[in-house]
Amino acid sequence: MRTSLLFVIIILTVFVSYGWACHEEDTNLDGHKPKTGVGIIVSTEIIVAFSSTTTSCDMYTAYLKSNYDQIAENAAAGGGVHLEALVAYRGCSRDSLGPLQNAFKARFETMFPSSDPLGEQFPHRFEQLIISENLETQCGPPKGSIS
Repeated sequence: MRTSLLFVIIILTVFVSYGWACHEEDTNLDGHKPKTGVGIIVSTEIIVAFSSTTTSCDMYTAYLKSNYDQIAENAAAGGGVHLEALVAYRGCSRDSLGPLQNAFKARFETMFPSSDPLGEQFPHRFEQLIISENLETQCGPPKGSIS
């Protein structure tokens, strides 16, 4: 009985750590934001938030959030390591790097508007850029997850 309980606790711990990926509770990450308060409702919401996450957003989203300013600097310059990493994390082929770098530089004001200084809408704008450059076939799902 104790062995089974220990096994369940270990498995639960592993799943919770994966589920933590893109959610904001006390960690200040993005995602679900449970209502303030205590009790079974908030606990249930937290459990659902943990279990609904896929790990594919973990490293990609974290990279976008923590490197937005550097990505913008690279885009203004027309290239750089942060822009290369973004393209790789997004799952785009190496052949798409040049066209994306040129598009970022040409559309800098649209991609990095002053109305969105934290880059909260940047993932959407990046997806639109990929579509407008006809690179959907060269860009698969975001990479960088540990799955």
